[in-house]
Amino acid sequence: MAKLFGTERKGLTYKADAVDGHADVEHDHLYIQCKRRKSIAVARHLEEVEESQAEAEGLHDVKKLPVVVMREDRGTNMVLLRLDDFINIFDDHRMWRRNLDENDML
Repeated sequence: MAKLFGTERKGLTYKADAVDGHADVEHDHLYIQCKRRKSIAVARHLEEVEESQAEAEGLHDVKKLPVVVMREDRGTNMVLLRLDDFINIFDDHRMWRRNLDENDML
């Protein structure tokens, strides 16, 4: 996982690490903790969106990014998308930000 973000895994995270503020993966801009479970319920929501998106794509010939926005009652909004899509968005943002910073210097 860490290699995808161009960094290294810190190692196993225990409750003591969380208290000390250590993430599973070190990164300059992201606080990353990795979770792995046999089954993750929200994954079904993303699969449903992907299926609907694939059907719509066939009808309209337009490729769109499947995303689930969700929240618990009285909770904050969260976004669920595939890791590859997140990395592409993050890389595009860093490139955009770098270009913006370079143009500000001119």
